[in-house]
Amino acid sequence: MRSIVFTYKFCKNTKLLPIDVKLFAANNSEIKVLGKTRLTFSVGGVPTSTDLVVTDEVTEFLLGMDSVCFVAT
Repeated sequence: MRSIVFTYKFCKNTKLLPIDVKLFAANNSEIKVLGKTRLTFSVGGVPTSTDLVVTDEVTEFLLGMDSVCFVAT
């Protein structure tokens, strides 16, 4: 699973599933993980979905380095 981090404020009514993962900020502090959820969306009219790691410690959508490297290749 790619590390794509999503803020809890946008999915308060979504059922979160447990996930065993540790995330760290750029300053090496640990980011508390609440769970994961699946986001369904479309890009250019093509439907797709991805799993998101959810936390209440970030305020914006974050792409982990593994996701950035995956998209760049």
